[in-house]
Amino acid sequence: MPIFNISNNIKEEFHYRYNIPYPIHIYRYAKTVNERRQLLDYMIKFNVLPSLDIIYIETINYCNLACSFCPVGEGQRINKATMSDELFDHILNLIGQITDKSKVTVCMNGHGEPLLDKDIFKRINKLKQFYPQFRTVLFTNTTLIQDRIDELVKSKLDYLMCDFYNEDDKTKCLELFNEYNIAYNKALDYWGNINNRLNVRYSEVYNTDKSFYNNRLGTVNVGPSDVVDEPCIFPFIQLPINVNGGIRYCCIDAMDKTVFDNVLNYNNILELWYSKLYNDIRCNLKDSKLKDTACRQCNNHDYLKFRLIYT
Repeated sequence: MPIFNISNNIKEEFHYRYNIPYPIHIYRYAKTVNERRQLLDYMIKFNVLPSLDIIYIETINYCNLACSFCPVGEGQRINKATMSDELFDHILNLIGQITDKSKVTVCMNGHGEPLLDKDIFKRINKLKQFYPQFRTVLFTNTTLIQDRIDELVKSKLDYLMCDFYNEDDKTKCLELFNEYNIAYNKALDYWGNINNRLNVRYSEVYNTDKSFYNNRLGTVNVGPSDVVDEPCIFPFIQLPINVNGGIRYCCIDAMDKTVFDNVLNYNNILELWYSKLYNDIRCNLKDSKLKDTACRQCNNHDYLKFRLIYT
């Protein structure tokens, strides 16, 4: 049965799963909050959860910058940590059980600058060696890229996302890419139809409208002033794993306010994804994020306001 009216060209454009158009993409075209609730109700009622779309692996939880819109900048993170090799291997074993890896993005970031992790490219290469079908993505502030450029160009990374926080960083980084004959492209929404070495995209964060930012569940004072009463789809599509293996509701949670479980409690990815804990959270957020203590402080205006990686 149709969930709500959607044009045929949109249906044809995106993936089909479970004999209905891939839910996350339909969600993009839900024009009202009620339509979004209707879709999430449908998914819960008929147990039509989308396959994992994005996995975030936070291998390091601190940064070398001190941006006003981020709570984990230099001097702000009290308990700095790097993910252990044992935990990373456990995560690889879990996500390796995913059947259709080609439709899954593994973002090697959480809340921290990944190039501070001395083993970041070793980890990426290991993941791609075992599971080449995954699409791997790395976001960086580029301040350390000069020191890691040789590792970068030799790595098996699929996509590099460069966030420039000032014009000087942009100039230095793009000059370095030119020196190494690395093509790059400015991406308004990160994902574009380009095909170049490393698939480099960049954004000029310093030119970004401040309304784009969100308050990371109330931990920083940025973004819209209002909190909208609406559902949240993030727990239906994301698996954000922090540096200690904790599972967050979503990628916005920088300070672990929503950690509800740990990947170390599971040896089977389906048992994790369909766990009662996870489904209870989804049921709670399918009507309104105001039902959750942490989420009711979130001023991110749902999926359409947040940049995510999709094909």
